[in-house]
Amino acid sequence: MSYSEYERRVLRLDLLRLLAKQPAREAGSRVLELAVRALGYRYDRPMVDAQLIHLETVGAVALERLDGDRLIARLLRQGQRHVDRQVVLPDVAEPDYD
Repeated sequence: MSYSEYERRVLRLDLLRLLAKQPAREAGSRVLELAVRALGYRYDRPMVDAQLIHLETVGAVALERLDGDRLIARLLRQGQRHVDRQVVLPDVAEPDYD
């Protein structure tokens, strides 16, 4: 696995964790972009959107598309189970033991 693939896997995990911390377990891709930048990533919204789309394909999030290019991501049970270390999703970093 290349370093860039590793970094994308960790980013996907961080996106799930960020959604899990939201009161309604959902957030817009712009909000998530700002949140991942606060974590030290230097990705733009298209990269965040691409990772959210990947998470949708593995059943971790549901996406609502607004106005063509805006996404609202909602954490699904499978995504929460990954964060809680009950399942392992493909191409998503596994959470560390805290």
